[in-house]
Amino acid sequence: MKNRTLCTAVILLVTAVLLASVFGCTQPAPSEKTVTSTETVTAKPREMRVAFQTVAGTSWHELGVTALPDRIDRATDGRVKLILTSDIVAPKDELDATGDQRVEAAWFVALYFTAVQPAIGVAAVPGMFDDEAQYVQITEDTGFAEQLSDWTLSEYNARTLVPGFTLRQIMYSNRLLDSVDDFAGFKMRVANVEQGELMTALGASPTSVAWTELYMGLQTGVVDGAITGLDSGYFASFYEVVDHVADWPPFRILNPRYFVVNEDFWQSLPDDVRSDVKNELQAISDEQVSGLKAEYDRVVELFRQEGVTVSIIDDASEMDEARPAATEVGNAWLERAKEANWQWTPEMTDYLTERGYTLP
Repeated sequence: MKNRTLCTAVILLVTAVLLASVFGCTQPAPSEKTVTSTETVTAKPREMRVAFQTVAGTSWHELGVTALPDRIDRATDGRVKLILTSDIVAPKDELDATGDQRVEAAWFVALYFTAVQPAIGVAAVPGMFDDEAQYVQITEDTGFAEQLSDWTLSEYNARTLVPGFTLRQIMYSNRLLDSVDDFAGFKMRVANVEQGELMTALGASPTSVAWTELYMGLQTGVVDGAITGLDSGYFASFYEVVDHVADWPPFRILNPRYFVVNEDFWQSLPDDVRSDVKNELQAISDEQVSGLKAEYDRVVELFRQEGVTVSIIDDASEMDEARPAATEVGNAWLERAKEANWQWTPEMTDYLTERGYTLP
């Protein structure tokens, strides 16, 4: 009887186990979950907010801004996502905002910071460089580019990577300015100290007008002319309110903007991602600089189609008369850089001397 009872119990237990396996009543422990070999884990891309200032229609806008997010996405295999922010940071706040990570990066406009550190406004000195390609070569070869990055790191915790440019700054006017004598008494809108000093040296009256008010100022005669970028002035429709554009080689002012990135954010990226980002930025910079001559010619032709007279001053006697004023501005700028404790490298010192400046 006991044996029959035991046998019945065993049969019932086995039956229960079989039924459980058939109807899925048992569940594997969480630790027993199996991951198949086809499953992959995709890391979330790192977001990099980039502040910038630009004018739609320029080559700088198309290559340095519009095309940038897609190119960085492809260069990093989707590991970095750029978010363009043109409206949350004022132009003169770009370095501060990058340093405290209101944004992770910015294309900061160097000429906006000459009052903070005169030396970084080297391109603001009239006639310092002949063109953008020369600027890039000289600043790299003399160590200035490295000094600039060291300065932004120490002052703003922001690493400077590569330069970009809008077209050089030229003179818009309601009458022809093809002689040094034409500047006497002329009311010229200027954007920084160096431009103001140049106009004073030429006998003109430097005047400050906000960019947003400049079109109206030219239209109503508040100013007789303005110094600003060739491309930005065209795409801001200045051809509607001026008759002349003049490009004086001795007064040529370049307009670099540098890509800076918050150092803490930069160091948080893997080494290969940093390399990919920098290489792509360098490629974009190289393309943009090499295309500036064609862009210059294109915008000049656009102005002429609108009936504006474009003069590229090449009279040797006029240029000889103009250079002393430009040199005077450069020497004053060098004094300010010295007062701000900037130390030029021997290579840059040689270049400045060769260009006719007197180092204090």
